[in-house]
Amino acid sequence: FATTVDTEWIDQMDWLSETKHECEWTLVECGDDFRVTEISITSNGLNGNLPAEIGLLPELKILNLRDNELFGILPDEISILTNLEFLDLRNNSFGGTFDGLCMLSTLTHLDLSFNAYEYPIDEALGNLSALKFLNFESNFVLGSLPYSLTTLTSLEYLNFHSNKLEGSIPPGFENLSALTSIDLSKNFLSGSLPDLSGLELEHLGMYNNDFRGLIPLPLSPKLTHLRLDGNILDFDLPTEIGLLTNLGKCIHLTPSHTSYIKTPSHHYPPRFIFFLVHTEILRLDANKIRSSIPTEIGQLVNLRILELGDNILVGTLPSEIGQLTKLGKIWTKKN
Repeated sequence: FATTVDTEWIDQMDWLSETKHECEWTLVECGDDFRVTEISITSNGLNGNLPAEIGLLPELKILNLRDNELFGILPDEISILTNLEFLDLRNNSFGGTFDGLCMLSTLTHLDLSFNAYEYPIDEALGNLSALKFLNFESNFVLGSLPYSLTTLTSLEYLNFHSNKLEGSIPPGFENLSALTSIDLSKNFLSGSLPDLSGLELEHLGMYNNDFRGLIPLPLSPKLTHLRLDGNILDFDLPTEIGLLTNLGKCIHLTPSHTSYIKTPSHHYPPRFIFFLVHTEILRLDANKIRSSIPTEIGQLVNLRILELGDNILVGTLPSEIGQLTKLGKIWTKKN
């Protein structure tokens, strides 16, 4: 980093100071033996490659360089950091391979989101047995999800949103019992959705893929975020889904192509929706719903966005819509 301290960094701080020990530099932490254990320099204009000299810090546990202007391939020497537990390189321009990272069995947090990775994920990912947090959002990762991913039984957060993954989800996801958040949205994944009924998920995002078939039920009662739109799913929804009373923030059940929500009420809006009082965004457009808008809509007091367009709705808007004081957008076009 020495070559960029004087000219590129937004805040030069006291790095490379000749009057201070390295352990006294700002954003550097050391252990009792004066070996560096943490470097956290975020949003500071760092530019260039991650230097190979990073391998000279074998006691490093935390490396946080997110929101900078770093680029290139991670040096092979990163595999020497066998004590590394936390690595956050989010929002840079790293690319190439990341094989060296797969040697770091102590890693619990890995965030490479918003970079330029495109190589397929190697099966060696399964070596990261301690991993709890894995984020590859907004890269260009090709290929399929490796089977070894299903062996990471400590994993709590998994995000491959906005990549170029294809193929089906490997069997064994039901073994990831610690998972609370999965987002595989905006890829080219296909096949059927995995059975996640044994997981206590709070966030499930699978939208804009090519999944087909039925939604495996039951879903986790702890769900607060559900997005399955933009697939070719048969939304055969039993009324029991109304027991997901924590579900809120956003419910996207907008289908893709010719599929549509099928409910026991035969082309009426599914009544369970009106028990989900935490919901802020509700999209049920293009579902062949044939009815008037029920008065129960007034129960969704937190609703900000309501999209019911491209159905077969009739009648007038119920006066109960006026109870939705937070509503900023309503779309009923094409009815």
